[in-house]
Amino acid sequence: YRQIGIINFFISGYHKPSRLEFKGGGKRMNMEVAFRLEPAHPGTKVNIQIGVQPKGMLRLFSPFMKGMMGKGLELRMKALKAALES
Repeated sequence: YRQIGIINFFISGYHKPSRLEFKGGGKRMNMEVAFRLEPAHPGTKVNIQIGVQPKGMLRLFSPFMKGMMGKGLELRMKALKAALES
């Protein structure tokens, strides 16, 4: 996300085979991301939970972040699916 800048993540939780969690932070925002994986026919269902804590002036845009990030996340999930299926 161009407006957010670089966020450095680390793995904060791993529960094979069903959950992977990340925490990260940068100058403008801290984030927590959890991927939950469930068997589905066919393939795997991926649920994502994201928590954001904007910093500084970005806090003013907090009410709009869910919509902005949701659009980008949808594109990234399609790209991930395509990469995993190739």
